[in-house]
Amino acid sequence: MIFQVKKNPILVAIVLFLIILPFFLLFRSESLPSLIIPFLLSAFLAHALIKSYFVIENQKLIIVFGLIKKEIPLRDIKEIRYSNNPLSSPAWTLKRLEIIFAKPIGPRPQFSARFALVSLPKDETGFFSELTKQNPFLSTP
Repeated sequence: MIFQVKKNPILVAIVLFLIILPFFLLFRSESLPSLIIPFLLSAFLAHALIKSYFVIENQKLIIVFGLIKKEIPLRDIKEIRYSNNPLSSPAWTLKRLEIIFAKPIGPRPQFSARFALVSLPKDETGFFSELTKQNPFLSTP
């Protein structure tokens, strides 16, 4: 099941400005080599703007943010809660989901808590319902 992410209109406007900025610089006769990084950045941002979603299938939560893709087995997810930390992860909303899951770190399994901060899904109720249907031990907001 696919869930699209919510997108904050202010963040989207900033990203759209950053996407078209290299084209304005190109018309101002900036040197072509100095535009390579802005064009690459704008391509990454445009791709992330279009391709950001969650997929719940085959007992996995798949988080896609542009070129970044993270898979978390549903059995490993312990808790999902809201977070307002804007500096910790790329996301399209200022209010985010903190996904706490257990995945052993190195040879010592006692260090196993990890987390991911992601954008909110558009259909939060359906998203939480689908997750708890597949993992009834999961704590959701």
